[in-house]
Amino acid sequence: MFGKKTKCFSGKMYWLVMSIVIFMFANVCIAAQPDKGENFTVREFSPQGEVRGPVNIKIDFSSPVVASGDVGRTPHKDSVPVV
Repeated sequence: MFGKKTKCFSGKMYWLVMSIVIFMFANVCIAAQPDKGENFTVREFSPQGEVRGPVNIKIDFSSPVVASGDVGRTPHKDSVPVV
């Protein structure tokens, strides 16, 4: 049992698994890059420092990041990527 060498994967299975892993890694890297023209900066963010209780958050971006009809609206909880 301990002296025997056993293979977990055959040669073909190894390359198939490695190809899938590389493909998935490449997709994550491509998806993480912002599209050209989608870059923006934060000009102003408030409140600053530590706060307690519910607060209004104001963020001023260098260019529009949402449609004009969505400005001032509360987003649905499922569409917010930040927890």
